[in-house]
Amino acid sequence: MRPDGEATIVYQKKQGYKMIRHYMMGDLLGEGQQGKVKEAIDSTSLRRVAIKIVNLRQLRKVCNGDSTAEEGVRRELSIHRKLKHPNVVELIEQFVLDEKQKLYAVLEYVPGGNLQDVTDELPDNVMPPRIASFLMRQLFVGLEYCHSQGVVHRDVKPSNVMVSTDGLLKITDFGVAEELQRYQDGDTTSKSRGSPAFQPPEVASGCQSFSGFKVDVWAAGVSLYLLMTGEVPFTGSSLINLFETIAKGEYIIPPRLQEQPELLSLVQGLLRVDHSSRLSVSEALNHPWLAEQERSQVWGHEERSLVQRTMHSLRSTAVLRAIARMYGEKFDDADDEGECTTVASAAFRSDGYDGLTAGSGPVGTSEIAARAGAHGSVVSSSTTAAEPAEKGVGRRAKSVTEAEVNHANSASSASSCGVECHQGMDGGSESWQGKDGSQDCALS
Repeated sequence: MRPDGEATIVYQKKQGYKMIRHYMMGDLLGEGQQGKVKEAIDSTSLRRVAIKIVNLRQLRKVCNGDSTAEEGVRRELSIHRKLKHPNVVELIEQFVLDEKQKLYAVLEYVPGGNLQDVTDELPDNVMPPRIASFLMRQLFVGLEYCHSQGVVHRDVKPSNVMVSTDGLLKITDFGVAEELQRYQDGDTTSKSRGSPAFQPPEVASGCQSFSGFKVDVWAAGVSLYLLMTGEVPFTGSSLINLFETIAKGEYIIPPRLQEQPELLSLVQGLLRVDHSSRLSVSEALNHPWLAEQERSQVWGHEERSLVQRTMHSLRSTAVLRAIARMYGEKFDDADDEGECTTVASAAFRSDGYDGLTAGSGPVGTSEIAARAGAHGSVVSSSTTAAEPAEKGVGRRAKSVTEAEVNHANSASSASSCGVECHQGMDGGSESWQGKDGSQDCALS
């Protein structure tokens, strides 16, 4: 009430960011059939995370009340939660907000892009042998761990593998993974789901049961072929035609493979039609082409820059501003004009920072930005808030529709964090000749 007795209406300034529990929600990273993935920051530790959000009410509506889809999401998270390994994206926690009827899965954020997008940035979409060997070894180490835990991924492909700017590879998207029975003798399974171009002959020919681990080995072999040639080994004008080609196991050996005998022997070992004679994961890891290399000798500035080109480059400053206010600091921006300046953090990324908790005392804005940068929370840039992000999809997707870009982003950023997308990159085309074989289907 004013002194003259007139009533005064006070409008509270818009918060500028959204809190879900103790997570400050940030940019949308991707969307899929089951939900969306958003970047977020844990306000207690400043750790940057990716949160998969599943609208349970919408999921039930799409499935006409059938609980199978919801059970599938919970089964995926149950499998993923058990896997703790440097080469597997970590599922940190999950929770449901009953009032919103939404499920939240908090995942490790990988500051980088998926392996397919990284390869698409290279000339002819072909990866240099030493880099491919370095990354493929990590893929097999991750698969070896998953198999030791009784988990068959069933959808191994470059777009389901993340690569950080530091050259660390992480397997993601366990949407169609299968957990073997604890006391089961062997790894026999009777169904497979995933991308058709990466399915093995035993699935393509309709076998009733087969080795689950060898399904992943075959898909890794197809992935290696794709990285080294720019094409998948098996194509077809239709799904039936594709499976007929895969069942025969006949593929072209291009000059790039012929010129590298050790690489060729590995590819041929991974792509043997008879799964009993196909290389195992441990045998692949002992292959000379996958010999262990020192990271410092393989991964340098050029490789880091390559991965950075695939990253979602624009960060919302609302979250950074909120962090600054949390510690009583003013964030230097110009709200009225919509311009925001972020503090460079690249120089601070190796300061060994392992978290900052509320109540630790006031911290300067630049230090907050720098320490958040140690978890990948800030990018070194000066931009306007309205500036669109142009990165996030590989070269193969630059002329596709907005919906397809969203699909590609979900796989390359965090969608790879488990949002299960079944739309092919060709927008529903009948052709199965896509370079990355990215169209998905369910096979049983």
